[in-house]
Amino acid sequence: MYQLDLINCTDKDCFDNMKVPDNLVEIQEELSGNIQKIKKTCFIWDKMMVTFFINDINYFKSINLFSDENLESIRGELMLLLDELEDISARGTYRNGNSVEVYISNINFETSYSYYSSDSMNLCMMRTFGINTITTQDIETFNYVKNWINSLKKFSTMISQSGEMQRIQFFRSQRELVKRL
Repeated sequence: MYQLDLINCTDKDCFDNMKVPDNLVEIQEELSGNIQKIKKTCFIWDKMMVTFFINDINYFKSINLFSDENLESIRGELMLLLDELEDISARGTYRNGNSVEVYISNINFETSYSYYSSDSMNLCMMRTFGINTITTQDIETFNYVKNWINSLKKFSTMISQSGEMQRIQFFRSQRELVKRL
């Protein structure tokens, strides 16, 4: 929003004065719950995923849009997120028992890709321009994205219910990055 001049931020109070509408929080919680209802989910994470986010935070801190208190709050939220992700990775399931495969990619990729397939629908999504997503049901595009995602597994290490050493190292390194924030 700041990049596109959709909000006017001129001081450290900018982040403090932003309020996420309750309905948006409810929509996010509903989306998260629905994702966990999928019988099998696979994530392939870039080792730089936290680094990219921290770079953005550091930038906004450098131009005085975040206060020290904001930074501490964000640090705490990131630590909670990493705890939850590590727990899911170690179990290989969501709390409801649905399967979750987690991989750490040994190559970097600069955008997010996802696909969903069921008996009645094929859908793929590609992140564009930072916060936007292109979504399509076009079967050719769907197959391309699905093949791309599945090909990433060749360059990745599975850390769900296996790869314990790699999982511990990955989350330790992510937490160290957050601590230095």
